Amino acid sequence: MNLSGCFTAITTPFNGRSVDERALAEHAAWMVEQGVSGVVVCGTTGESATMTDDEKIRSMNVVFEAVGHRATVVGGAGNNCTEESLAFIRRVNDEARVHAIMSVVPYYVKPTQAGCVAHFAALSDASRNPVVVYNVPGRTVVNMTADTMLRCAAHPNVCGIKEASADMLQGTLLMERLPSRVAVMSGDDATSALLMFAGARGVISVVSNIAPRLVSDLCAAVAKGDVSTTRTLHTRMCHLHNIVFEQANPIPVKALVARLGFGDGTLRLPLLAMEDALTDALWSRCQALGVAR
Repeated sequence: MNLSGCFTAITTPFNGRSVDERALAEHAAWMVEQGVSGVVVCGTTGESATMTDDEKIRSMNVVFEAVGHRATVVGGAGNNCTEESLAFIRRVNDEARVHAIMSVVPYYVKPTQAGCVAHFAALSDASRNPVVVYNVPGRTVVNMTADTMLRCAAHPNVCGIKEASADMLQGTLLMERLPSRVAVMSGDDATSALLMFAGARGVISVVSNIAPRLVSDLCAAVAKGDVSTTRTLHTRMCHLHNIVFEQANPIPVKALVARLGFGDGTLRLPLLAMEDALTDALWSRCQALGVAR
């Protein structure tokens, strides 16, 4: 299984009360054609918190059927309740086709560091697929320390860590002692190049929903040690980062994905779509930066 380069945290297109499976498959296929190494389905950017378990399983299978033979597919499988996460992982084991699962630090309940380790140990024991541990304190409130992530990574079924704290010190200290079998993937577009130069294998990206070639080329430039190209691409990506995070993710990026022709941009409450004028302005800025299908 490849866990390196550009992975896209893909948006989930909705059609009324259902997932628009055709748009989801087409979007995934387009991004792989543009160079991304993998697709993460049913993450935060995919509005997983508003999806039913049946929808999640089906979305994983739709993406796997579309690109699983040429890219790595990771399915989001975890929430703030360990027992519910375990029940869903058992369903993924039996019903979903993925190369790995990704599970987030339990949100809202504010577990201790030891609680995080116990949570991920239970999930890693239960999963038949390799596990990517997801640290995103901006969403979960709790930040796992480097020591805690190292303890999670000691489990033989943990294959990766999505580190989205944007804390370069923490990321560097983590990678200094991390076993080589465990990949660190940046979970923050804006600091991804820096974390990759420090040793991360790639990025799980929001920006690549609309600019997959750009982010893929950035990952390749870092891997080659091409500082000049990295600087140029990183600057463009940072401008796009500001655009897609104009409002809470995934509100802006989903509207922009719709402008590319993948779904109609429908969001599920409590998220609301941006005003048309703002969408028009952001899309114009994207086009000026070369975003096009």
